[in-house]
Amino acid sequence: MELIGVRLELPNRTPILLLREQSGTRYLPIWIGTN
Repeated sequence: MELIGVRLELPNRTPILLLREQSGTRYLPIWIGTN
């Protein structure tokens, strides 16, 4: 896995950590919450 970055999902401005396969085209979003 390769870290692509941290994004904000709109309209809630929820932070998402975005990972991508190194040898493929699939992505894995991980939502970061306060709970």
